[in-house]
Amino acid sequence: SPPPSLPPHPPGKAPTPPPPITSPSPPPSVSPSPPPVNWEEISKGAPGSAPACYGNLPGVTYTNPLGGACIWDDAYCVRLPSIPNLNQCAIPEDQITEKCGAWEDCAGVVCKAVYNGYCLARKVWDDTRKAAADMYAYKKAPTAAAPP
Repeated sequence: SPPPSLPPHPPGKAPTPPPPITSPSPPPSVSPSPPPVNWEEISKGAPGSAPACYGNLPGVTYTNPLGGACIWDDAYCVRLPSIPNLNQCAIPEDQITEKCGAWEDCAGVVCKAVYNGYCLARKVWDDTRKAAADMYAYKKAPTAAAPP
């Protein structure tokens, strides 16, 4: 006999099946992760350790929203806390891969102790330009093409 909480079924009639179980909706589409970035470290004072801001290059007219000549995107940049009037895109050194690596316009960053753990984003790289002896950089390195 059925448990007391369920009414009995009429004789000769099959019980009504329970409603189908539906699976939850699929999660929203997530954009694919950017490919991993390889970094080339450029030593203090070495050629390429301080490329110019994009807007300072010959033939380039560019001004960021703060009035500076270096690239800027609110999704990746903050003002340099120690030098707020610098008007350049500062990225914490421990977030270079996360921020510059994901940002297509960012070719790398230049760093200096006076920036207190921050580095400044650069769009293009001039490997011949040297910096002061206390500047170093991380530049996106070319990645090998995937095999066919």
